[in-house]
Amino acid sequence: MKKLFLPALLAVILVSCSQLPTDQNSERPSYSYTFSLPALHPDSLSISLVASQAGRFVLPFHFFDNPVDSFSSEIVRDLQVFDSDGAPADTLLMLEKIGPIYNQVIGFSSNVKFPVTIRWKLNPEAFSDTAMNLLPPVALSTSRLSITGASCFIIPFIEGSIAQMWRKPLDLEIDFRTGIQVYGIPEKSFRCANIYELLFLQIFSGDPVIAQGTGGGTDFTFLNLREESFEPGMMQAVSSNFSLILDEIAAVYGSFPENYTVAFQVIRGGLEATYGFSVLRPSLDTNFQFHEVLAHEALHNFIGIRCGEYDDPWWKEATTNYLGAVLATRLNLYNKESLKGRLTARFAYTDSSRFNLALSDQWLRENMFPQNVHPLVYNKGAQVVMLLDLRVRQASGNKYSINDVTAYLTINFTNSAFNRQDFLAAFRSFGNINVDDIFSDYIDIAGALIPDSLLALAFDSLDSLGAFGD
Repeated sequence: MKKLFLPALLAVILVSCSQLPTDQNSERPSYSYTFSLPALHPDSLSISLVASQAGRFVLPFHFFDNPVDSFSSEIVRDLQVFDSDGAPADTLLMLEKIGPIYNQVIGFSSNVKFPVTIRWKLNPEAFSDTAMNLLPPVALSTSRLSITGASCFIIPFIEGSIAQMWRKPLDLEIDFRTGIQVYGIPEKSFRCANIYELLFLQIFSGDPVIAQGTGGGTDFTFLNLREESFEPGMMQAVSSNFSLILDEIAAVYGSFPENYTVAFQVIRGGLEATYGFSVLRPSLDTNFQFHEVLAHEALHNFIGIRCGEYDDPWWKEATTNYLGAVLATRLNLYNKESLKGRLTARFAYTDSSRFNLALSDQWLRENMFPQNVHPLVYNKGAQVVMLLDLRVRQASGNKYSINDVTAYLTINFTNSAFNRQDFLAAFRSFGNINVDDIFSDYIDIAGALIPDSLLALAFDSLDSLGAFGD
């Protein structure tokens, strides 16, 4: 079990990141980070990166498949770059559009000797404008560290689409040496498989532990980052409910990481992390979607973090939106009538020019949140997943569900991503189930409406099959 935070003198996190070779004879570039935190103080955090081979490197903040906050000034300060002899390296700073934002990118002249060492600190003032409640606030103070990987790490620039950049295989090892208690990453050592997992780290220190428990093969810790306290009885109930949620998910998808952190923050909804997630204020009201959000974010450990896609940008959020709501309903933690109202109400904005998009439109990957069109994915996308669920259950005599198909994908493409062909093949693995018509009619056509009668019939049919519990 984790212990409450106690001040200490030094915390050093070592991160070693190596790109996996394409074959045994290829020379493998390596990226080794050191994340040093002598004390909880705005000026105490420093980070370095040792890169073994020539390449370009991207400065934060990085777009990571979620809302983009604004920043009052440059995040990186005191940037220093040295060549293999320890001499200042000749660098070029340029702008590259990566996702929906422009990033500063470090390049090197041809005479620079590798490996190079990049050292930097963070400017706490840059995060003063991160108050949109879309992303967890970044905090660097004498009492708190709360930061995402996207906010602090300089990463290698990889040519290709942003999905290819996120999912290119990397080998990331992190080792603790000594010091203050840090949450959001496993103790001792762990490995990240790619840049996506690195960017989705959420690292915490200095905030009170308000509950702990077990479930789904993990020891979880609840942190309170809000300026309010919660009744111990309520947190005990939430902890017990979360254990049930984790057990249900693990029974289908496999065990969670050994340690898992849930941070209650001032945030709209939740945001998944590589080893946990941030979430809004807790509640026991079954008419409120709190437990659904818990299930949604926990499912992201498999759907999104460990497994991604190349051709269907709607998949991650639509699938977790549907499965999270269904799981909470089945456990009597969400009202079934509320679920029915959401899943059977025709998406109201499809005829608007702003929402006249196909769910499979690659534009959504970079613009879903910045352009505020995410309801298309969350709402209509969840309804499409409901249709897929019904198709799987009916074709298999209710032996399998969309959970089984999704678990098949996350297991077979762990630490990687799948394409459309793989997606369709996953359905055929459960009895040659054909879903081509659902994809062609409602996923690949811009503005396609699912008829009200079909939505109602699908929900009632799934209910009769026991999909939503008693």
